[in-house]
Amino acid sequence: MGNFVIKHDKSTGEVFIGHAGKREIRTYYKDDGSDADGFRAVMDGAGELR
Repeated sequence: MGNFVIKHDKSTGEVFIGHAGKREIRTYYKDDGSDADGFRAVMDGAGELR
């Protein structure tokens, strides 16, 4: 996805989204089980960061 880095660890529920070009963390999320699909919830929320 361009300069964005997305890492998802299904075993821990952690999702990291960063910007490689700017070397910044955009969001870090650890699934607490409140959403049916934690990864989808993060991706939907990340779309609002643009």
